[in-house]
Amino acid sequence: MNGGGEERYPAGDLPLARACLDAAAAVRPTFKAALDALDAAAAAEATSLAEVISPDAASGGSGSGGSGGGLARVGAVWALCQGLGAATTSLGNALYPPLVPREVRAAAAALLAAGCAAAAGLAHAAGDDRPWPTPAATAASAERRKVSKVWAGVAKKLTEALDAASDGAGDK
Repeated sequence: MNGGGEERYPAGDLPLARACLDAAAAVRPTFKAALDALDAAAAAEATSLAEVISPDAASGGSGSGGSGGGLARVGAVWALCQGLGAATTSLGNALYPPLVPREVRAAAAALLAAGCAAAAGLAHAAGDDRPWPTPAATAASAERRKVSKVWAGVAKKLTEALDAASDGAGDK
């Protein structure tokens, strides 16, 4: 943000740029929580890799990979993280100076939606919905709760910055 010449943000754009960078920083703990959720799903539903990838599981049969099983949970976490990664890239692209508030607002809103969806979706993947969660699921659940709090804070800060940016100047 303090580069030379064209790469420098005007003072009025700094609060929005900082809020967006803080939002992007929330992606890392979300991905960590996703990995923990995958570990928990594997620990709860499979005693071996062969059980996770068995033909019965992959076809939705009675194996662990059926509609709520290991492969379904892995697929759900993968989709959430893929959306979050794409939204993070879009926001990064929108942050190149000079900022175009309309583009930054759209990219920031997409990142916020993807982050909140990921935080909420990790509950099922980690096994929070099981009556007797495994120790791995309990640890993943604690990590997911932290991520939910992070995204709640990001939502507040980013919404305030976006509102201030739209109040302060028209779209470029």
